[in-house]
Amino acid sequence: MQTHRLWIAALAIFAGAASAGDTTGFVIGKQGQWLASPGAVELDKGRPVTAGSRLESKDPGSSITIAFLDGSAKTFNGPFTVEPLRGPEKSGLQRMLAAVSKLLGQDNRVAVFGISRGSSGIRSAVLQQTGRRVDLGPAIDQLEPGQYMVEFTPAGEGSPVTAKCNFDPPSAASATVPVAPGAYVLRVASASGTPLGAAMVLIASADDFDAKSKAFREGAALTASWPAATDPLAVQQFLTALLIDLQ
Repeated sequence: MQTHRLWIAALAIFAGAASAGDTTGFVIGKQGQWLASPGAVELDKGRPVTAGSRLESKDPGSSITIAFLDGSAKTFNGPFTVEPLRGPEKSGLQRMLAAVSKLLGQDNRVAVFGISRGSSGIRSAVLQQTGRRVDLGPAIDQLEPGQYMVEFTPAGEGSPVTAKCNFDPPSAASATVPVAPGAYVLRVASASGTPLGAAMVLIASADDFDAKSKAFREGAALTASWPAATDPLAVQQFLTALLIDLQ
């Protein structure tokens, strides 16, 4: 499975630091320039942080969000020293965070596609595909019943595909969309064309839907346990990267 291969690749990249027990988490979001000392190493999304490192920024209004290997996440607004992890690390969380952080660190599309602020009832989700029908319910179930225009843009290369959805759950919540399973940016508009919002979604075949939905729910539950002060954009970027990783 691609996810398994990505996890192995991500763990291999960080194996040197992880084997020494120094890596405690990964940067998932930041504002301003942040440096880690010793070495004055600039931190970007996806970079690991190690216990004992001093992180600081001289930019006003700066912040940095770190997902730690114990499953927690914290946002810092001033200089701080990274503390060692307390208690045993969970291998499943390590794999998830490492894979997601790898994508955050090397794929700028995640930062763009992850931005869904201002969306009205549109949220990231795994959508089941049966034949050419895609169940949109998990992504738009907060919308009022009615007719909507939907557009799927591949997270990789490819042109957007549009369709109509007569949304009246639970009897009608799907649309005929000629797309293959994979990660897409879902954009939703009213029948008159007024944009309502966008979010990353993963279209999964009927055979893969249960497993991929479970993996995404675990990731969403992880972010739900993070402190309320965590930047919502960092949470959305994490979930976006997770959906791309699961495709």
